[in-house]
Amino acid sequence: MGQPSAVAVAAQVAAVLASRDDWAGHFSVVEEFAIRMRPLPKG
Repeated sequence: MGQPSAVAVAAQVAAVLASRDDWAGHFSVVEEFAIRMRPLPKG
């Protein structure tokens, strides 16, 4: 199986970003089947 098209990647990124509203203040890693979020240090 080859690489996904740029259009498919863009659609996936847009869907992931729209799926949550608490991105601010977090370091996030988005994988195909998981989103890992850690709070950034305050200050």
